[in-house]
Amino acid sequence: MSSQERQSNTITHLLLGLLLATSIALVVIYLAPPGVDRPAHLFQLSLFAKHGLVLWDNYWYLGGYSFIGYSLLFYPLASVFSIYPLVLFSMLVGLW
Repeated sequence: MSSQERQSNTITHLLLGLLLATSIALVVIYLAPPGVDRPAHLFQLSLFAKHGLVLWDNYWYLGGYSFIGYSLLFYPLASVFSIYPLVLFSMLVGLW
């Protein structure tokens, strides 16, 4: 098997893996029940949309640091692209 054939097989396998992962993710997004942390993410997303990046929030379970434990980029990007497309894109980048 030549190196060009091996490279072609590698690219084919990579694309098939991306297609399979995308298909499974879309089935989960549209058919599975929402995750238990979905309300928390929607609340944090609305908090970001109204007030931007804030250090402290008193309104979710007696307060807490809003963006400790998550990327500072997640909620700004989710406010632009929505949560599910951002999660799908992150999954595909991680798979790549």
